[in-house]
Amino acid sequence: MSLRTRYSVAMAAIAASMLVVAFAAGPASGTELCAEASYPCEEPYPSGTDVEAQLKPGTEATFTISAMTIKCNTSTIKGETLAAAGTPLSAEITSVAFSECGTVCQAVEALSVPWEATIEAVEAGEGDGTLTVVNPEVKLKKCTIFNFSCTATAAAMELDAIGDDEDPEVLAVEEKVTISGAFCGTSGTMSASYVVAEPSALFVGPRDTVLCKEAAMPCPGVKKFPKFTTIESQAGYAEFKGFEEPVGCKPSDMDLETQEEQGKPLYTKLMAWEFTCGECTVTTVSATSPVRIRTVWPFSFTARVTIEEAKLKFTCGADQCVFEKPEVSLTFIGGGPMPAQPYLYAEGVVLNANCAGWPKEITLWASYAVSSPSTVYPSRP
Repeated sequence: MSLRTRYSVAMAAIAASMLVVAFAAGPASGTELCAEASYPCEEPYPSGTDVEAQLKPGTEATFTISAMTIKCNTSTIKGETLAAAGTPLSAEITSVAFSECGTVCQAVEALSVPWEATIEAVEAGEGDGTLTVVNPEVKLKKCTIFNFSCTATAAAMELDAIGDDEDPEVLAVEEKVTISGAFCGTSGTMSASYVVAEPSALFVGPRDTVLCKEAAMPCPGVKKFPKFTTIESQAGYAEFKGFEEPVGCKPSDMDLETQEEQGKPLYTKLMAWEFTCGECTVTTVSATSPVRIRTVWPFSFTARVTIEEAKLKFTCGADQCVFEKPEVSLTFIGGGPMPAQPYLYAEGVVLNANCAGWPKEITLWASYAVSSPSTVYPSRP
């Protein structure tokens, strides 16, 4: 065979101010506050760090309830962290102020302040995070000529933020809340953009990743797999696309070895990556290449596995070609034991080559069942 050929501005504003301060898990694990996009965070902000955010210049905080739209031109919010690090990091919303809100509703007031808040780093984007504000409550007062008031509440509100070294920003786009009060309806939304004024350089970063012997998050210390754990996996069938016809391979083996007990990310090595494809063999020429394992979505026990300097050599008789890419990513889903064993998924992994008579680009599709350890979950410490 040849292979050639949100309706409360106060809620969102406070969330904005607190969310962009979280960055970089520290050595003790958990989310920390950091002024630089560095791993690990070399100079974390201490517990009790004050944060102040203001409405982005030239924008408005917009409330929509029933048939009314209220726009405020000015808003300042303040918050404070309650720990230096945490899983998640605890924070508190301490004050909210709004002004220049027009005549539809003449005043906006945050109720029951301070509000409990937690900060959790997320993986996508490596600089973004999620802030959860618990039980926020806001009142819109002196609305219309009838002078009625409306109260907005939420059991919890989650907002996304993007860290930056000059203008950290949080966007609240049609955040939903529950409304009460005569003439107010039952639901509403709010939209706003906030920037953090102090500290001005803030980022959001991921926490440590561990491999756990049970479906637990956080993973108890005694359940963490140790350094130099080998992960052995086999694909009953793998397929390369990009040739004249898809090339099926059976079997295919992939072995990884962790280089630490926990890390952000968890550093690992690629020990083997082999395929048997009819008359051709495919082997890695990047054995011991660095591999990063990083949990992706909290409580789903899912991780992104990134292989650096990935290279696969196709050998078909006397013909050879190396396909490579600086980084390729697979999805690691925890599980175990059988029939719910853990898996590694390669879905459309792209590799490139520059060999005469060979394709310039191919994609790999494969599902690897992890055989050892038979039970393993990507998790948090």
